[in-house]
Amino acid sequence: MKPTTNLQNFTKPYLELDPNKRLFAPDDTGKIIYEIWKDIPKFEGYYQVSNFGRIKSLSRYQSKKERILTQSKTNHGYLSVCLSVVDKKRYQTHQLVAICFLNHKPCGLEKVVDHKDNDRINNNLSKY
Repeated sequence: MKPTTNLQNFTKPYLELDPNKRLFAPDDTGKIIYEIWKDIPKFEGYYQVSNFGRIKSLSRYQSKKERILTQSKTNHGYLSVCLSVVDKKRYQTHQLVAICFLNHKPCGLEKVVDHKDNDRINNNLSKY
């Protein structure tokens, strides 16, 4: 018997560690949202962020394959990830999602990143 997926009970995306699988989740209206990947500015060709808040490292060498990066919690409860090309620096995931998908400028006050559901580890992109 083949297992089936009941989309009515599917509330959050199933996060697998395989970067080649395309994730999906229904929004509040029941419309299916697919995972979209975008290059992170200053890290083009090295890292990408998805609208579901996942960060992946792209393959750069023959021995290095694409992989989803593990995120850790900051002292304030936000998820963050360490990115490096020359020097390592820690970035908060919700800021990277906003920079890539909402044209957020971290030093400016054009837009402010807000977790609408007050869940600091929910980095899914939602446009209201």
